[in-house]
Amino acid sequence: MYTNAWMSVREDAVVRADGSPGIYAVVDKPTYALVIALREEQLHLVEQYRYPVQARRWEFPQGTAPDRADFDPQRLAARELREETGLLADNFHPTGSPGRSSWHEQPARARLSGHRATRGATAA
Repeated sequence: MYTNAWMSVREDAVVRADGSPGIYAVVDKPTYALVIALREEQLHLVEQYRYPVQARRWEFPQGTAPDRADFDPQRLAARELREETGLLADNFHPTGSPGRSSWHEQPARARLSGHRATRGATAA
């Protein structure tokens, strides 16, 4: 139905539990990292403008690899944390994915190092 560089939308024909036909709309997006950044007992959030709701929202740092590249989950989490907050983490611990859509999330808890990334630094 629709595809761009960040997502595609499709409509699947389904058969409901009662046997009647139906459709199910699916939004396919690439894997993304959502980083729960902790320093001691503080959570680090970012403020983002979200067009669909026409408002700014506080949320955990998150995002996808450029050009739908297939990044290692820890590398993607480190990249998003640095890009959105300028922070570095000592380690990342995967927290699991709920599997409720085709948008595969890679949530990770990050223990912050107390250091900021230098300009132009890239994730390993």
